[in-house]
Amino acid sequence: MGQVYDLHDKLPLEGVRVTVIETNREVMTNAEGKFGFPALCKGSYTLLLEHPSCSPTTVKAKVPSSLMKSFYLEHHLTELEEIIVADKNLKKNSATGVETALSAEEIARYSTQNLGDALNALSGVNTLKTGSNLVKPVVHGLSGSRVVIVNDGNRLQDHEWGADHAPSISISEAENIQLIKGPSALRYGGDALGGVIKILPKKLGINDSLFGKVSLGYQDNGRQPSALVKLHKTTAKGYFISTNANLRLGGDLSAPDYVLTNTGVNEKQFGIRLGRNIITQKWAVGYTYFQKTVGILSSAHIGNVGDLYRAISSGVPFRINPFSRTINSPKQHTQHHTLKLNYQKTFDNGNRIETAYAFQSNKRQEFDVRRGVPSTVPALDIHLQTHSFLVDLLSAQKETMSWAVGTSLSFQDNFSDPDTGVKRLIPDYFRTQTGAYLTATYFPSNNFQLEGGIRYDLDWLNAKKFYRISDWEERGYDQRYAATIIRRTNTSQYLTEQNLRYGNFSASIGLHQTLSDAIAVNLNYGLINRSPNPSELFSDGLHHALATIELGVLGLNNETAQKTLLSIAYKKDGLKWTLSGYFNAIEDYILLEPSGIDQTVRGAFQVWQYRQTAATLFGLDFDWEWKPTPSLQWTAKTTWVKGEEKNNARPLIDIPPFNQQNSLRWSLPKKPWSLALHSNYVAEQKNYPNNNFFYDLIEAGEISRVEVDASTPPKAYHLLGGEIRYTFKQRPLSVFLTIENINNTSFRNYLNRMRYFADEPGRRIILQLNYTF
Repeated sequence: MGQVYDLHDKLPLEGVRVTVIETNREVMTNAEGKFGFPALCKGSYTLLLEHPSCSPTTVKAKVPSSLMKSFYLEHHLTELEEIIVADKNLKKNSATGVETALSAEEIARYSTQNLGDALNALSGVNTLKTGSNLVKPVVHGLSGSRVVIVNDGNRLQDHEWGADHAPSISISEAENIQLIKGPSALRYGGDALGGVIKILPKKLGINDSLFGKVSLGYQDNGRQPSALVKLHKTTAKGYFISTNANLRLGGDLSAPDYVLTNTGVNEKQFGIRLGRNIITQKWAVGYTYFQKTVGILSSAHIGNVGDLYRAISSGVPFRINPFSRTINSPKQHTQHHTLKLNYQKTFDNGNRIETAYAFQSNKRQEFDVRRGVPSTVPALDIHLQTHSFLVDLLSAQKETMSWAVGTSLSFQDNFSDPDTGVKRLIPDYFRTQTGAYLTATYFPSNNFQLEGGIRYDLDWLNAKKFYRISDWEERGYDQRYAATIIRRTNTSQYLTEQNLRYGNFSASIGLHQTLSDAIAVNLNYGLINRSPNPSELFSDGLHHALATIELGVLGLNNETAQKTLLSIAYKKDGLKWTLSGYFNAIEDYILLEPSGIDQTVRGAFQVWQYRQTAATLFGLDFDWEWKPTPSLQWTAKTTWVKGEEKNNARPLIDIPPFNQQNSLRWSLPKKPWSLALHSNYVAEQKNYPNNNFFYDLIEAGEISRVEVDASTPPKAYHLLGGEIRYTFKQRPLSVFLTIENINNTSFRNYLNRMRYFADEPGRRIILQLNYTF
């Protein structure tokens, strides 16, 4: 006698075919999973266990035996395979939160571009740019440290605070992307005022298989070839190994009327991940290397405010050279290494523990055009190393309640190389962060769910920094921070040591109510606290690209945000839409804005300084998908956000303008091709702060007082694009031909720091060949 159980939930399995290989006798298990072979002779036998949802398994058994022998099958293999195929049906992280996602197919459209370009397709997401190859996400008007990026369960740790610092992740690492706004975001930190962007690797089945993908691409604008390779090997015992690699090499981009000199890109990425998945227990070890070199538009390298005035007044770059693949100074070079270990175990009661360790090394170098200094010496050279640990315990979903509890710990060391010959923008610092959270979900019925969570974080920051004595006294630090002075290094500088400690409490509550078969409502409220980052506290140097001096401020308080989000979703008969509205009130909001002019030996430069204010941000996101026929689909995304200071209604800087994207896709059943038309309308930003200033300009020996218009946003623009896809019959090969900005429209983007100096790139024609096996 024997009994067969599901390895995952330990429930008996009915309908398992049990065959004795030696005698070819077979029986089926009953409702209790039991089986038996009467009158079987004494001896050892091989049993074959088969079930429609399981991999066949052979076991040894002895007869006679006085014990009921138990056997276990991987009953959830089919379930895993369904998840792999149905990329769009990603498991929600939050029962009541508002989530949007990009599938593997949608991400594939951006394989020749940046991760930030793909993120822009998510509802509520815009992008902040420095040129076309440094792109970072803006979620509901917030960016930088307020948007958390989680890659394969580990929070990305790079210098995300810089407006010109793009995430150190290649698009090739993403199989699916989710944007989370709700209580479950507390698992990844309490400081995600904007939201959490979760990047997921490919889910792998438990079977013997070898499969992968090769994607080759070419973009005519920039003459940019690209290649992406993914390879996965799995076994029936749950072992797997996955590798991926990406290469992108681009030269100078071109606007409709001129070449954008020194805007090339060189991006390389390699990753490997291996482990084992046996449903009740999983482990994985992974390593990723990412390297990116990006040229900064030559005309953006200006010497002083006078150059900025001339650039804005001219309307065209002052330096236009023939196309080149060479990336000269000014440029950025980034290297990011990630080593990660994950372990997960599911207990007999269905509860699950997940642990993770990650080491990340991020080295960022920025090169400026300098006289008398070798071009190989960077003007900025910072190295950030982070060790992080995570432990999460998640309950099984039983009856009407589930919960999750977890803790995190990270150690971060930043080294700013003093051998650059330039005053260090960011000092050396050591940062320790730890936190714990609890979330719970109550679901008394299929129509109603209530979810809530709390989190508390501690943040310690130790930094050693030099201050000019004149600056120290001018800012009033001699009165408030005299005890932090270690010594006076010479007649003009203090060496100081700052030991800062922050405590942050965050909480969130949300509900989901199904009103009918077609309509559902989500309501969320979140209290979120964020510590000031090192850039906001300690920045002290010249940003050459925009001729600005950036100054941090000691004594900044925590940001405290209270965000309410209401979402209504409709889905019926081929039509689905989601309308989301939000209101975010932030106390001690930290912003960077112009504060004056500083006269240096190199010239006069505009000073940008951090300050705090009470701010409000509110907006709407609208997503629409309609399939009037099986062959026609119309999708649309509309984003609007407004931000202003609470006390004086002064508009906040760098808030995205109204944006609407539309796509019309036509495909015939059983036909190998599909067509799509895209449009993107971006309005002129009318709600912006006036940061214009006056400057004494010297021209032909004469001094004239001029107003430098550093505030007025560019005009509205409307871009059209198209896409043709062809899939070869009986071959796993598909071809994409994409055209962006078909009309070759000249335009400038308000959220691009290079808008003062040049137009955006013109028409792009992208060819992709995708081969899956």
